[in-house]
Amino acid sequence: MEKGAIIIIGGGSRGLAKSLLDTYELKGYTRIAFHRSREVLNTRNFNFNIDEEISISKSQDQLISILNSDEFQKFSIHFVSGGGLGVEFSDSDINSYKRVLNHNLIVPTVFTSKIFNNYYSFNNKKIELFYYSSAVVKNLGGSPYYSSAKSSLETMFKSSFLIRPEGIYMYLLRLGFVDIKHKFYHQLAISDPKEFQRLVIDNLPSKHFTKPEEISELCQIFSEKSNIMNGTISDISGGHSWI
Repeated sequence: MEKGAIIIIGGGSRGLAKSLLDTYELKGYTRIAFHRSREVLNTRNFNFNIDEEISISKSQDQLISILNSDEFQKFSIHFVSGGGLGVEFSDSDINSYKRVLNHNLIVPTVFTSKIFNNYYSFNNKKIELFYYSSAVVKNLGGSPYYSSAKSSLETMFKSSFLIRPEGIYMYLLRLGFVDIKHKFYHQLAISDPKEFQRLVIDNLPSKHFTKPEEISELCQIFSEKSNIMNGTISDISGGHSWI
């Protein structure tokens, strides 16, 4: 069995990122995370502040060093924004826009470019790149910059797929609402059950509140069916179709 590594860019301590690490570990993958939160157990932790240009550049070089090493033959790399952005999605502040854009588009794009530009030094290793886009739900009152950042990520994904090196596999999942306890709507579930129902369950075409572990398991299926899934954009519980 070829040795593989699961690499998280931008998270690792909770939510989807933690679920991905746990799920891939069961498949024999080594856990690696680039994030700025506390140390995650059983994981190679690299300090990464997604809001600092110097940190982004340093993390890119560290990632390339890992990909160039002889330790692993396959990599599953996931771009997951770590934690809350701390911005109000209904405002129009330029700093909020820049932060959302940086987390959701710029960081995945610059890391993807770095991987593409160095791929032929990796000795034909298999590299999977997973990107995550969220639903745009009208009655949440989100600002245009939030939806535009997500749309731009998908445009980047489509155009990058056309020029990717042959050994790189790419997937984008439109997640929408995910059942992560630190999200604001879990607070609503306690303080106002009816509002929680309106904002979440009533907007799910499948009426299913997706669990992080379900997404992690789905990623495994994408990997197993890599040849026919390569380049796909998939809606989870309706994805961007919510209104």
